Amino acid sequence: MARKQNRRRRTKQKRPSRIPGIKFDTLSFKGEPDALRAAIREAAAENVAGFEARLTKILDLFRTRNPLTVLSPFGIYGLTGVAGADGVSTTGMIKSIEQHHAELLQALLLTLPRESWGRSFCTPQELADLIDAVPALSQTAFYKRLLEGPKTSDGEPTPASALQERIRLHTEAVRNWGYYGEVKRISTELYGPLDAPMRAAIGFGPTDLITVADALVQALSDRAGDWWKALARTLRGGTAKQLVKEYYRNFPDLAGTPEELIANLPPAMTREGMLSYIMWHAELRLPDLMSHSAEEAATLAGVSTSTAEAVLKALSLEPGALQATPVDHLFLGNPVWTRPMVDLGDRYYASLPQAVFSHIHEIVRTQAEAAGLTKALNEARASYLEREVERLTRKAFPAAVVSANAKWPADGRDYETDVLAVIDRTVLILEAKSHHLTGPGLRGGPDRMRRHIKELVVEPSVQSARLAEIIAAAKAGDTTAAAVAKSLGIDGRCVDTVIRLSVTLDDFSVLATAEPELIEAGWVPPGHVLAPTIHLGDLICLTEILERPALLLHYLQERFHLQKSFNLMGDELDFLGLYLSTGFGLSGLDRNAMFNLSGLSKPIDAYFMGLDAGATVHKPKAQLHAEFAAIVDRLAETRPNGWTTTSLDILAAAPFDEQRAVDVNLRALRNAVRKQYREEGHLSCLVLKPGEDRKAAVMFHLFPEALREGRRDRMSQLAAQTLSELGCDRCVVIGRSIDRWTQPYDCILQASKSEASGRGSNQTMTD
Repeated sequence: MARKQNRRRRTKQKRPSRIPGIKFDTLSFKGEPDALRAAIREAAAENVAGFEARLTKILDLFRTRNPLTVLSPFGIYGLTGVAGADGVSTTGMIKSIEQHHAELLQALLLTLPRESWGRSFCTPQELADLIDAVPALSQTAFYKRLLEGPKTSDGEPTPASALQERIRLHTEAVRNWGYYGEVKRISTELYGPLDAPMRAAIGFGPTDLITVADALVQALSDRAGDWWKALARTLRGGTAKQLVKEYYRNFPDLAGTPEELIANLPPAMTREGMLSYIMWHAELRLPDLMSHSAEEAATLAGVSTSTAEAVLKALSLEPGALQATPVDHLFLGNPVWTRPMVDLGDRYYASLPQAVFSHIHEIVRTQAEAAGLTKALNEARASYLEREVERLTRKAFPAAVVSANAKWPADGRDYETDVLAVIDRTVLILEAKSHHLTGPGLRGGPDRMRRHIKELVVEPSVQSARLAEIIAAAKAGDTTAAAVAKSLGIDGRCVDTVIRLSVTLDDFSVLATAEPELIEAGWVPPGHVLAPTIHLGDLICLTEILERPALLLHYLQERFHLQKSFNLMGDELDFLGLYLSTGFGLSGLDRNAMFNLSGLSKPIDAYFMGLDAGATVHKPKAQLHAEFAAIVDRLAETRPNGWTTTSLDILAAAPFDEQRAVDVNLRALRNAVRKQYREEGHLSCLVLKPGEDRKAAVMFHLFPEALREGRRDRMSQLAAQTLSELGCDRCVVIGRSIDRWTQPYDCILQASKSEASGRGSNQTMTD
């Protein structure tokens, strides 16, 4: 066949400087770097200088006002999301307030003994001032470290100190390691085996603790919801007098009558003034809504009063308990994290019951150590994590051959892979690491932090890399490596892709994604290529959202390269949000810039939070074009040899936002083939050449039924021609009949250069 008969129509190789639904802004400073550093240091110094005044103002407020009337509305307005028919808000009503602010405020409250507490009520203006003051107060520790921390000769933080600061900021401010429903399920399944011995030792088990805490979370949610609804109905009143009547109607336990209150109103009282008064007065109920006796908690949780009492005591601090604790210690080691309730003597105040689940690992560890069960706890964590990773792998890849605790020899030693999955010509190696993060490590202590990096990030990565190297050697013909691979059920000659992943039980993603900094700090062995490290809760979300096995494999494959190619700030679910929009097709972005991806997880947050709230919500989907999805789905359904390899190549061929243009060009090419196929030299191909050499070229070859007979030979020639002309190592040719357009493809050919000669090609045809 003459070469001109298969001229290729190529898609324009434009790469996105923007991505649909995602806007990348460049933060720049016009001026000298030294001037920027000076401006930052000036702002930091100003914040630090105002620290004592802010602290004194807050403590004085607690001494003059009942602290519970301060903390309760602070939490309600700052931490309560709004539920609606379409889901749940992912932020509180006041976006500047986060859980760690409320935890800090509660810790300051606990530095004062009960007799020092004020008795009057917090005013609206005082609450507004507090909402401004607490976030500024919480930033002071960071600014002090910024001013005092180690610097390089040019004034920049050292690599190690930058890593320390990342983990400190994460420790201070990040709370949710998973969505509420999953956190509760994981915690119950994980720590349930310790129930009997812990009950015998301290009077309650982890399941009791979780049950009581969950009951308080639900009680506060219900009570706050009723309070909001009653308040919303009240605020419908159009005049001051009508507001009073509505207030009494919706809060029937109020003393007196609306007529008595109306009679005492100032003549000039406006609706706005009455509205402010009612809001303030209604807030006085909040401390009672957040308080429970042991008997009430027992009834809510369905446990005995003695069990509830033991749990509440373990989770509470008495007023004044932190009197001797330096305020500076509250930022990175707040005792409220593990004891988030206040023991008032006859009842327990819980404005932050959800904090139990934010800090559940450390809370259970504290109680297990008190019960002498540290070894049993560590064994339970290791066993659970391995089982859960295996379960998720089997669920996500039902066609895979999955092995748990797979043992294999190398270099005279025996090794073990926690979970190994063989999916067609793709091998997935998963290492599960259940080591817990210690307080010194979370506070950025260099020795302990480096140990955590070694245990949770480096060692499992080295282990998976060791097996990946054996599989690669087996593919290259090494007989010893082939024997090791065979003992694991792997034919090295039939492996195209190895994907490595480490999974942790504690959230260490803030450093696990900082690969360039880890390398620069010398905390990664020279020449070692890190595997991604993902927290278990995030892996659960990945398997839930990326339902197609090929999409999940593609995510994990490209996730490996993502952390090596770009300097990214964000958590795993921000990465997932980026993937859903782009497929990680980011080759047009500046690799020297730092990208802050925080916030891209918002659709995912809304979905899982909506599920927890019982709302009807739509699951976020990858923006994969229907034509590409149809090809991938048929490959997954028929599972021909090499279907995972072909799927990965097709998914990597074009970013999701460019796939529509590919489809438009294919339809235009179809029309051209229909008109011109009888002519010598007609157009028949469209080629996609990704911008990265590691990715395969993908060609669509269109033909009419009249030319069906010779399609295989044509595709074979086209593959060899593409490998030669484009300099690719691999290419995929998708044959598609223009007369059977509803079929995603007619046949697919995979071709790769001969590894021995670098010329010619190895080819596999799939119908």
